[in-house]
Amino acid sequence: MATDPLHWARVGAQVAESDWLLGRDRFLSHAMLRLLKQKRANRTKAGRRTLRLLACAACRWPAFWTRLSPAQREVIDKAEAWAEGGRAPAYVERAAGVRLSHFQQYAVLTIFAAIDDNVFRAAVNACKNILNACGRDETAGGPMNKQIWEEIEVYYCSLIRHLFGNPFRPYPAPPAWPSTVVQLTESFCDGQDCGFALHDALLEAGHAELAEHIRQETWHPKGCWVLDTLLGKH
Repeated sequence: MATDPLHWARVGAQVAESDWLLGRDRFLSHAMLRLLKQKRANRTKAGRRTLRLLACAACRWPAFWTRLSPAQREVIDKAEAWAEGGRAPAYVERAAGVRLSHFQQYAVLTIFAAIDDNVFRAAVNACKNILNACGRDETAGGPMNKQIWEEIEVYYCSLIRHLFGNPFRPYPAPPAWPSTVVQLTESFCDGQDCGFALHDALLEAGHAELAEHIRQETWHPKGCWVLDTLLGKH
């Protein structure tokens, strides 16, 4: 794995499978997104829906999400619904002449990024603006807090893995899933507390890797690759 964080900022840096699965370096998320863009040309899961959901999930990083206004959170909720086939949300910035704090300036940019029609740009800019909102001093242009940068990068890389799985080894899903697995997955996505039952049903069906994902993760954002696989979404 790369040890120099700038490795990923250099043009042409390639992501190996070991980097994808375990990497934590700064700029790695950008390289992962570039890989997904390449894979998209080969009709993988890196479609508009999942990239939009990635940008929205990034906004739910607790240190950022808790500082958003209710109206801003509502836009993210609507953007997720848009990704699933709903209507595009609107977002109106504060009235002209109102001075925004450093955080709110970048929060506004993040919201606009999440509803950008260009989904790759949305996925990149949502993370970048969250980093600027939370990682810099309140004084515009202040120095970047490297610890927060690393925390955000680790969070964002984990989200990419969570939503896209391993593009080097796409999961061999069966033609059809047992009805019990499908029913439990639908209930789980609706917020019911049936994760343990779904885990056991997947083990019984012979899908230990998917069962382990359900057991290990405490939060499954919309677009989770395992849940999408079980429901036949792409």
